[in-house]
Amino acid sequence: MVELRIRELIGAQQAQILARLQEARAKFEQGGNIGDGLVAAFREFIEGHLPRRLSVGHGEVVDGGGRRSGQTDVLILDEDHPFRLDPAEPGLALIEGVAAAGELKACLTSDALEKVIAASARFKALEAEEPDGAVIYAAPSDKPRFYEHRPYFAIAAESELKLETVGERLAKADAKTDGQILDAIYCLDRGWVINCGDGRGAFQFRSTDGTSHPGWVIREIPPEEVLFDFFVWLSIVMPRVFRAASPFLRYL
Repeated sequence: MVELRIRELIGAQQAQILARLQEARAKFEQGGNIGDGLVAAFREFIEGHLPRRLSVGHGEVVDGGGRRSGQTDVLILDEDHPFRLDPAEPGLALIEGVAAAGELKACLTSDALEKVIAASARFKALEAEEPDGAVIYAAPSDKPRFYEHRPYFAIAAESELKLETVGERLAKADAKTDGQILDAIYCLDRGWVINCGDGRGAFQFRSTDGTSHPGWVIREIPPEEVLFDFFVWLSIVMPRVFRAASPFLRYL
């Protein structure tokens, strides 16, 4: 019953966000204005449902090797990041302090999907390096996916593409990049597509017989449940590192 109430709460707030999208469409003809308003609403919503130890910003991310991501709609920072980002302005974050990142889209088109894949590949090229003495509790298969490279997601208010089409294109891109693209995409009007890796990580999708499915899994669900599933996935895959020293000494 508690889970049901939480689902209903998040579903109601999701409906409010989508109502903002419809209102923006009524006011603006330019897609950029619509997208900007939706991104701000989503960013505020996500931060309002995260643990207090996390904060949300946006901007670019760098690693100790000098690699740099592109502009990213959502950066979720952990409590060890040396500074908070201004939610109203793009900032610069260090990869070790990023718990997850993602893109937000008003509508998922073929072009938008390609841009998300390209942005995620650039982000996934960043490598986090934890200081000596850091403690990590994670399934072996999760360490390279979510600790060395942080989780990356995309959320679309609606999609012009069928989930099967999204899954096919993600699987093709995944094969070309050795798995270094986004980990999940959520379409609020229909469901989600998630990469379950080798099927032995902390997040698993199991069939009724208990079999864990590896690779890309597609699931159509009621629209009001999509954001709830997103927060479940996010809470499981975000890395939690217990550090005895600051990881940011490598940047000095």
